[in-house]
This record gives sequence, structure tokens and C-alpha cells, in this order.
Amino acid sequence: MATLALNSGLWVRRLLFGGSPVQGRYPASEVNNGPCPEKPVHLRPPHHTSFINEIEFKTEPACPILSITSLSKSALIVDRDDTIVVDSGYMSGDDEIVFVSGALDLLASVSAMGNPIFIATNQSGVARGMFALNDMHRFNARLMRSLQSYNINVQDIVFCPHHPRDKCICRKPMPGLLYQLRNRHGISLESSVVIGDKESDKILGKTYCRNGFQINKHGITVSIATKILSELNHR
Repeated sequence: MATLALNSGLWVRRLLFGGSPVQGRYPASEVNNGPCPEKPVHLRPPHHTSFINEIEFKTEPACPILSITSLSKSALIVDRDDTIVVDSGYMSGDDEIVFVSGALDLLASVSAMGNPIFIATNQSGVARGMFALNDMHRFNARLMRSLQSYNINVQDIVFCPHHPRDKCICRKPMPGLLYQLRNRHGISLESSVVIGDKESDKILGKTYCRNGFQINKHGITVSIATKILSELNHR
């Protein structure tokens, strides 16, 4: 019987087995101030395939990482706060959305090129009790709709809800969020680019992707945007 190992965090959103979706959610309280759950869980897909019959959730303190390599698409992986939207402090729910200078221009250009765009964001406000997961999801949904009005299609948002002291592997610059995107969408990390306002974003991109860029208070300048578009085109 084929078995794949999955380091379990707080939830498993959707895994595809031969085109069949498998829904699973870790039956733990939403998010505490402690590390990722360490209790082993087993999930069997309802539709078996020739190569996967069971997924084993290991007991290591980690977040969802399915070790499948399917590298085909170069992507732009963008931080959320102070990279796409101006950070007013632990934003959630119905907080105002104000775009960072140059963000819409870059994202629209990448969308026009046909490269997928993803958001990868640290949201420790959940663990700190500043806002609930539902409030974060509501803000993200509003942001997605707003971006779509500019013909910008963000394919997915991945996030780390943990406190920095938890030392989880999904908090940037650790690679957990990148692995989630690779395993869900088959992107090529080696040809993808990360951009954000913190050094951790730059480190993440330079360590695990083709490149990483850190913006400053001036936003996404024409110079940085040009470099990113060039990197995505492998020039």
C-alpha cells in the first residue's frame, strides 16, 4: 500500500487524488497560542488511485506539507500587508483596503503575462487574539474581489496564523507556505519570485525560489517591478 507522509498543522484544505477532491480538517480548537497540533491523524481518500491509498499525518509540529513534486509553473508569490495593501495594524473583517503604490500595476502586468499570482502572509494576529480566523477570511475575500475588479486574478492565499514564538515551519522565512502552494498548484518554486516588505520575504525568495525582493516605504517601484517581470520571464 502506498503511503505519503503529511506534516499536519491546523487544517488540510483540499488535496487532489486523480482529480477527486478530499476534504479534511484537523479536529482541534481553531488556533491557540501553542505550536501546531502534534496528535497523529489518518485520512483515507474516498476514491482510491493507483498510487495513493492513504495519507499519514505525522506527529511533527508543522503545518500542511505534502511531499509531492510537480514543478511546471513559475509564479509571483506576494506578501499581503504593506506589499499589496497598506497595513493599518492587524487588519481583518471590514477594515479599509488601501493599495500600496505600484502594487496594482505589478499584479496587473503579471496577470497579463499569464503567470499565476499567490498571496503568502504571516498573520500572527490570529494567535495573538487580535482577530478571529473568520474575520481574516472575510478581509481576504474582500481583497480578492477588489483585485478582480482590476482584472487581477489571485489564485490562492496561504497564511501562517501562529505566534512567532511557536517556531512553526509555515511562518516566513520558513518554507511551509511555499510548499503548500507547490503541492496545491504545481508551481515551480525554482522559477518563482517572492516579493514583500520584510527581510523575511526576501530571504524566503532567495533561499527557496528563483529570487526574492524587499520593497520599502516607496512601495513597488518601476525598477523593482521591471526586475520581477524579467525574472518571471527568465531573462
